[in-house]
Amino acid sequence: MATWWQILGYESADEADKELASGAISSAELQRAKDEAFQQSSETTAPATSNADYWQQYAERQKAIYESTQGAGEEVTEVITEPTEEGGDTLYIVVGSPPNYTIAAVNPGDANYSSGMTQQAAQDTANTLNANYQPPSSNDDTVTDDSGESDPNFFDVDARYNAEYIAPELNYQSVFAEIAIRYPYFPDDVLNEYAKNWVESGDDAVALAKTEASSVFKAAFPGIRREDGTMRYTVGEYLGVKEDMRVQVAEYGLNPEIFETQFNQLIEGDVSPAELARRLQVVQSEIGSNIPAVQQAFAAQFGVPISAEAILAAVVSPEIEEGLLQGTITAAQVQGEAIAAGFMTSFARSRALARAGLTQQQAAQTYQFGRQARELAARAGREFILADVEEAAIGDTMAARRIQNIISEVESQSSAQLGAARTQLGAVIGLTEA
Repeated sequence: MATWWQILGYESADEADKELASGAISSAELQRAKDEAFQQSSETTAPATSNADYWQQYAERQKAIYESTQGAGEEVTEVITEPTEEGGDTLYIVVGSPPNYTIAAVNPGDANYSSGMTQQAAQDTANTLNANYQPPSSNDDTVTDDSGESDPNFFDVDARYNAEYIAPELNYQSVFAEIAIRYPYFPDDVLNEYAKNWVESGDDAVALAKTEASSVFKAAFPGIRREDGTMRYTVGEYLGVKEDMRVQVAEYGLNPEIFETQFNQLIEGDVSPAELARRLQVVQSEIGSNIPAVQQAFAAQFGVPISAEAILAAVVSPEIEEGLLQGTITAAQVQGEAIAAGFMTSFARSRALARAGLTQQQAAQTYQFGRQARELAARAGREFILADVEEAAIGDTMAARRIQNIISEVESQSSAQLGAARTQLGAVIGLTEA
C-alpha cells in the first residue's frame, strides 16, 4: 500500500511538501494521488462500519484534504468518490455537504474521473448520506464543531457555560426588587437583610440561609425556630398557622388582632390551630353555655370579666395547658353550684372535690341538700358544717353519720320536711356509688 507522496514518485513526505510549496505539484495531481492512496487503503482494510458510515468517513477525509490545499475559511464543497473501473465515457461523483449531497458528472481527463462511479451508484450514495445526516441537537452544549467554526444549530440553554458569559453585576436596588417580588410576605427589614447578604455573598441560596439565621428574621417570625435552631415551619407554613388561629378566634366573636402576642406564644409552645380550636369549643360548651354562677367561678379564676368573650379570650393564653384547662372547668362547675345554692366556698376546695370525682350534676344535688341540712341544723340548734355534706358526697361515712344525727334530732318536727331530708341524704351519700 503506497502513500500519496510515493504515488507521486517522491522518497519522503518532506520532499513532496517542498515541491508542493514551490508549485511543482498541482492541486489536481495532489488530489489524484491522495484519492489513489485512500482507495488502496480501503481495499486492504475493509470498513467495519455500515456503507453509509464508510462514505461519511470518506467525506470527512475529503473535506480535510480540500481544506489543507485550499485554506481555511473558504466555502467547502465535499467531493465523495468511489473506485470504479477505468474506461467508459461519463462517470459521476457525489459533491456538496450534508444534508444536500448531489451528484456531478466527470469526463475523461477530469481530476476525479478515475474515482468516478456509475450514475446509479453515485445517486444511491448521495441519498444514503442525506438520509443518515444527524443535525446538531438543540441541547448540545458544544459551542463549536470540530473545525472550530460556530455551529449555527447550537442553542445555548445556559449562557453561563459559555466562555463569553459575564455575570450580571449585583446591586442592592436590583436584588431588593427581585426578592420583594418573590417574597411579598417578607417585611422590609427582612428584605433589607436578604438583599445585603446576597450582594455580599453573590449567591442567592447562601443569602437566604444567612437571612433565616439572623435576629431580624426571628423578630419578624417569632416562634418559627425552636431553641435548638431548627425550623418549626417554613415561612409559608408559619403564616398559614397564624391565619388559622385568627380564623378560630374570629369564629367565636373575638378580635384576632389583639391576640398576636398570644399566637406567637402558642406557636412557641407547639400548640396547633386544631388544639386551639378544641380548647375554644370545650370552654364554649362547658362554661359559656352554663349557669352564670359557673361562669362567675371560671372568670374569677382567670381574672377576667364575666362575659362569654372574656372567658373565651382567656383560653387563648399559652399558659393554659390541657390538664389545667380541664381541671379548671370542672372546679368552676362545682364552685358554681355551691354559689348558686348560697354557699361561699373557695376555688381550691372546689378543685379538690372535682379531683375526688365530684361532677357538676352531683355538686348540684349535694349543695341543694346542704341548704336543707343547714335549715334542720338551725332548727335543732346544732352547728352546720358544709364540709360534712361535701365529704359525705364523696364517700366519707363519718361525715354522713354526723348529718344523720342532725336529722334524727328533729324527727318530732315537720315529718314531710324530715322525710325529704332523709331521702336527699341517701341520694347524697350514694353519689360516689353511682
